[in-house]
Amino acid sequence: MFDPVINVTFTQEFKFLNMNTYEYKFVRIPLNFWTRKPKEDYQAIVQQHAAKGWRLVQILAPGTGHHGKSEFYELIFEQSRNLNG
Repeated sequence: MFDPVINVTFTQEFKFLNMNTYEYKFVRIPLNFWTRKPKEDYQAIVQQHAAKGWRLVQILAPGTGHHGKSEFYELIFEQSRNLNG
């Protein structure tokens, strides 16, 4: 099935007038097959990332499982990287 939490981090640059770039982090939380409830406390994961300077951008629940039901939540976090020093 799925690992409990899969962390994927990559850097995508979006340049604006203030010369900031943004790093994005994706955290996948599998759902229980029968109850469709998350196997991890997603609210705690959001709080932990916020304490480290990450901002929650979106929570996805793509319909990829049986009968179009989600098999996981994908939490997307953003963190600014200032190029001005």
